[in-house]
Amino acid sequence: MTAYKDEKRGTWFANFRYKNWRDEPKKKSKRGFRTKREAQAWECDFKRKMSRAASMEFSLSHATSILKTCTARARNHT
Repeated sequence: MTAYKDEKRGTWFANFRYKNWRDEPKKKSKRGFRTKREAQAWECDFKRKMSRAASMEFSLSHATSILKTCTARARNHT
């Protein structure tokens, strides 16, 4: 984990690279942390949030239960 001290301001900042959901490289940084631990914790939390998969797997039983609830609430149209 990368955390650097900004000598001019006396604070810490996190600066790192990651890949977004399209697998494109991105650069992220945030400044103004009072401690090195806070900067590293923020970076770890950001990477954890970005690593979550955007896809969701459905089973047949789950899909049928969703359809039952949606059709029960749906109003008949003319």
